[in-house]
Amino acid sequence: YYKLGQSDMQAIGASVRYFTLGEVSERQDMGQGSVLTLNPYEMAVDVSYSRKLSEAYSIRHVAQAKALADNSKKEVETSRSVFHTMTGMAGISMEASDMTANLASPMYREKPRSYLTDHNTQTDAPFNTKCNN
Repeated sequence: YYKLGQSDMQAIGASVRYFTLGEVSERQDMGQGSVLTLNPYEMAVDVSYSRKLSEAYSIRHVAQAKALADNSKKEVETSRSVFHTMTGMAGISMEASDMTANLASPMYREKPRSYLTDHNTQTDAPFNTKCNN
């Protein structure tokens, strides 16, 4: 991460992740001959921006500060929430505003995650992502 400006009020961060299974061989024709060799991998590039809210902001915007604290442990879809949260915190109201996607609103609601199956069909059924140790 890198701090922006002279204070520690805001920062940007970035990461690059790469994962590979290496070389994977798959037999075609029920083991009768041809072998397909694959090199599957995943790559992700993430960029983030963070801004610390001042005490003065928290005092002037009590409801927003409380909503941010209350919503801090909830599941968030960044692509859905960034626009609505930033415009809401800036006091910008428009027809496209969705208060259920605004993290600084007490009306914020988590949405079930959507997944693509191996047949490229969408499902809202959640997968168990917690480890049972």
